[in-house]
Amino acid sequence: MLENARCNQYPNRGTCEDRGFTTKWYYDRYAHRCREFHYGGCEGNDNRFDSFEECNQACRYQSSDDPSRRCILPHDPGNCDGNFERWHFDMRIRQCVCSWWSGCGGNANMFYSYTHCMSICGIYADNRTSETKMSFRRFIPESKSNQIYRLNEAMPTRQGRQYSNLFVKSPSKNDREYQRKQHNRLLAEKIRYSPHFLRF
Repeated sequence: MLENARCNQYPNRGTCEDRGFTTKWYYDRYAHRCREFHYGGCEGNDNRFDSFEECNQACRYQSSDDPSRRCILPHDPGNCDGNFERWHFDMRIRQCVCSWWSGCGGNANMFYSYTHCMSICGIYADNRTSETKMSFRRFIPESKSNQIYRLNEAMPTRQGRQYSNLFVKSPSKNDREYQRKQHNRLLAEKIRYSPHFLRF
């Protein structure tokens, strides 16, 4: 979250569609950069700038003072109905966790990938673990019992370093094919971006 409140608003193209769209810029607080969008010509909100330079000047992201506040925020998926894969840092287990975002709302503890999460919050990560298993955790909010499925797969150690557990949450329901593909993809990503390969 930036101190300039207008930069934390979600882009709004307005309600007019008959005046012709013009190119404007808004600040994406999750990607930490300014992006183009098409403005309808009326209403909307204050997160709207005439140029990239104006947007970038008003919403300059200060990464140096961010991690101490950003990484301790609780996971907040927002309040919309979407299902987008995101990562957040869980301070309780001191690891980056694959989770989901509803499409709106949420907070600054949200990242597009494991690597992005570790690049910001890796200084707080606890990679010391005696386990060499990857834990795949699937959360189903639609289920009344909130059942959790776990798939454990032995993880290899590389040059004496052990991999941390990876907890994966997904709001998909009873989709075994999705679960299998997700597990394989995240296993590959975990091996590729293990702490052994990360440099801070």
